[in-house]
Amino acid sequence: MNDLHIELIHQLFGEADKINMPLWLQGGWASDASIGDKLLRCISWEAILWDYFYYIEEVPQSQWRSKDFFSFALAKESFGEAATQHLHEQFKRQHAS
Repeated sequence: MNDLHIELIHQLFGEADKINMPLWLQGGWASDASIGDKLLRCISWEAILWDYFYYIEEVPQSQWRSKDFFSFALAKESFGEAATQHLHEQFKRQHAS
């Protein structure tokens, strides 16, 4: 990764933070990655749950596979029930408009 890429990532995350928009890097990044001196959100339970919140809105649970229920429960348990609820409320606020 070169300096231009690092600067663009810093700008992207900085602007997203201004509007309280969570972003995560994907693909091969360690969960505690940093670029330069900026810590970055990477694939995490939080990111997985965020994707599940979209899934909940798009696919009725009656159409979920058993592994969907299992994976969602695992993510909630790992992240914590209260933290999951707080994150879901944040998701709903951001997608209400």
